Amino acid sequence: MDILISRNIGYESLVSLLIECFPDVNLILIYDEVNDWIDVNDEKVIIQYQVSSVSSDAFTQGITTFMSDEFDELALIEILSAVISKHFHCATSCDASRVVLKEHSEYYSLLFESERVYLVDDCLCEKTGEMTKIVELKYEPPRSSVIV
Repeated sequence: MDILISRNIGYESLVSLLIECFPDVNLILIYDEVNDWIDVNDEKVIIQYQVSSVSSDAFTQGITTFMSDEFDELALIEILSAVISKHFHCATSCDASRVVLKEHSEYYSLLFESERVYLVDDCLCEKTGEMTKIVELKYEPPRSSVIV
């Protein structure tokens, strides 16, 4: 999953937020019993909401994204993670590569929590649901123009 989420978000609430945040992006939200892969047509961005495979109660939901090459995938995921956390007052986590390493990292993530952003080590997250906060960041989100 590209984004881990600490609480359940209803379809209508999530799709409204996606439309508000990305009004010019041709996207579809795949959500349990609402849309399925057979409903996908020519959308440039596919967002799949699902129950997390994490074995604890910390992050119970997640989002996986699929998009055409014209998008900056890491930037879109990061923006979406930050927006979901702020809008729904929950914790979210996503890849920290754009901010810290400038390349994909399997163990370092951003944690958006209570309108703060942390660099975290998430190597044990899949087994325990726990993340180790390394440092609070003075975070600058990617410019929204980088996603389209």
